[in-house]
Amino acid sequence: MTGPTEPPPDTLPATGAATALRVVRRQEEPDRMELVLHGELDITTFPIAQREISSVQDQRPAILVLDMAELAYLDSSGIRLVLLAQQHADDSGRKVAVRLGDGQARRLFDMLGLADRFDVLDAGPAIDADTDTARRPDGTADDRGQGSSP
Repeated sequence: MTGPTEPPPDTLPATGAATALRVVRRQEEPDRMELVLHGELDITTFPIAQREISSVQDQRPAILVLDMAELAYLDSSGIRLVLLAQQHADDSGRKVAVRLGDGQARRLFDMLGLADRFDVLDAGPAIDADTDTARRPDGTADDRGQGSSP
């Protein structure tokens, strides 16, 4: 009998009774890595997101973008994740930016007064969580940001 296998590093799903998180890496520029988070980011899925961020930070990109626009649910664990990523970036002379969209992530960051503390980017092409295909706001495919590892 073989043990469980780790999913490919570019797509890390976490499933539980009520939660799921999927993280897709996107690199469009050599010095900038984006992590697109889909699903729910809470205390149960925090370790998966933290592991993926740590892996990317080990690659030392000048800019790490945390795209939270596609999250269906976000609690204080997600805020902690961003604050820890920012602290690590500050300590190592790099930057973290967030993409919040218009959903729950934006409302939570605005409510807590955190949107002014981070570089907040405009909405980029959405990533289809099922196919890892980037989609423009008009719904057409965008082949620049497919969810592949660098």
